[in-house]
Amino acid sequence: MSNDPPREPVAAMLIGLSPQEAEALRRRVFEIARDLGDSSQQDQFVRAVDEAIGEHRFYTGAVPSDQRGIKLARSIEKAATALARDLGALDRITASVLVQKIWLSKNAGRLREEAISLDDLDKDVKRLRLISGAASALIEGGGMTVRIDGLVRDIARGYADSFKVTPSYSRSGLFAKLIKETFRSARITPVPDESRLKSALSGMKFLDAALPRRGRKTKLNTTKSG
Repeated sequence: MSNDPPREPVAAMLIGLSPQEAEALRRRVFEIARDLGDSSQQDQFVRAVDEAIGEHRFYTGAVPSDQRGIKLARSIEKAATALARDLGALDRITASVLVQKIWLSKNAGRLREEAISLDDLDKDVKRLRLISGAASALIEGGGMTVRIDGLVRDIARGYADSFKVTPSYSRSGLFAKLIKETFRSARITPVPDESRLKSALSGMKFLDAALPRRGRKTKLNTTKSG
């Protein structure tokens, strides 16, 4: 018996920024926020972004996919759809024989194996349809559909915690610039505009955070609206 520690289920893994994405974002954060905080604060913000993106990719299935991944998803969708359709079309006698053959194959070289039934075959059909639907969703969305407002709010909390400054929705503000770089680094679209940021941040309260840091454009902004 192996003494290796148990592996985490794949479904429980959070997929945040890749090393390349994190490094690209870190460089841009250092450039944009050089007057906002020191290097430890900037690193803290990048870690907060990484966690926020990981959680949203997990809960929404929004994992970036390259062209090879999309090609494989198309192949999986086609194969799973065809197999589910063919298994579902079997008459009961043929299905029973297939189940028997599966049982015999599983028991080759073994003394005893748990029996399987037509219900198990029906479950396989349902599972294949789920796989087909998931692959189809990945293809259609390119793996990049996320709940933008929730992601913005999580990043805003990380911003306030890291820099002790209230995030502003102003497009000329530092937070809006960092959001833009975050979405680009993580290949998330669409990048939220000022009105989307305003909606996402509306009503949020940031304790122990200073007033928003503005860019070149002077704009009145309150904690509630920014």
